[in-house]
Amino acid sequence: MFNRYKRGDGIRGERQRVNISNIPTTINENEILLILRIKFPNLGENDLIIPGTSRLAFNLILSGTDENRTIVQNIGRALISRIGIRIAGNEIFTLDNSDVFHCYSDCWLPKNECANLQYRGIDTSEGANVTKIRLNAGDKDETKVSDKNVAKAFSNRFYIPLDFEILDTDYPYHQHAFRDVLEYELTIIKSLKGILLLFKETETDFAKDSEKFYNPKIKKVDVTINGRTNQLFSSGLLPHHQMEEARKMFAGGVRKNPLCNDVNKQLHNSDITMDKFYNDRFCLWFDFRAYDKDHHHNTGRELRNTVDGISLQLTKEVETAGKLICYIFVVSHGEIEMRDNKYNANVY
Repeated sequence: MFNRYKRGDGIRGERQRVNISNIPTTINENEILLILRIKFPNLGENDLIIPGTSRLAFNLILSGTDENRTIVQNIGRALISRIGIRIAGNEIFTLDNSDVFHCYSDCWLPKNECANLQYRGIDTSEGANVTKIRLNAGDKDETKVSDKNVAKAFSNRFYIPLDFEILDTDYPYHQHAFRDVLEYELTIIKSLKGILLLFKETETDFAKDSEKFYNPKIKKVDVTINGRTNQLFSSGLLPHHQMEEARKMFAGGVRKNPLCNDVNKQLHNSDITMDKFYNDRFCLWFDFRAYDKDHHHNTGRELRNTVDGISLQLTKEVETAGKLICYIFVVSHGEIEMRDNKYNANVY
């Protein structure tokens, strides 16, 4: 328990901010960009990347005839539909529908943190006025001096976070020790951490509000694994369990120091309150870990030689008929095995 107090809190060295132009440098309006690859440079023996400092920044220029045009919230997340991360050509991480997953995850960030993420495209100003000023929308209100000052600092520049765990936890990333180059690809593992269900009414609604997630009024979920009722949800997951389970995954903050996660959970620092969760910030999270401590890995449910797999039987209230999209994310644990300072295998 006390070993963490013996751990070093910092590294002494010369700090340097490095900007590298990515290729391609421009994405045109009508261009369908299927894959954008970001290769990290070959760093020197004494070079480290500080956690939380890697990002892909870009200038956004809107076209069209609507003078009041604007963008969705959290544009830095909403732009990316898939993330793949490779070492030495081997894919070590994949996330489909990344925009949906991360936009929902960020809804749980503390209120003050959201207020400081204007650079990423999260705008907490009234009527998203700061973004309107940044993009020179016709209905912007430049009489609000505080909004104008924030907009002036960032102009039309936004960024996409590169927050894979290797780059964004409490240890600096040491490229030289790996020998192999880390590669981001903006394109399941068997130790099951949990299953996440997110609901959207229509795809066009998501384009209008990236932070709105529908509550389908689910009364009960029965969980079975290989035909047997799961012991964690032996009586089914009921409505009063739903937020309690979701907090295990999201309330600490995503891609942060695990010790900070524990504090955030205990102090309820997340901006998601009960009235928000059960209305338009809803999710279903089924946690299969032995215990929900973020600083422990490989505590998930092992699924090997499964025949029937996992079954989720949802019972919900009858509502008005309409189209409902359900996004299902299988979140798993895994390890990257390095041998002689080179990538060897993914271990699950």
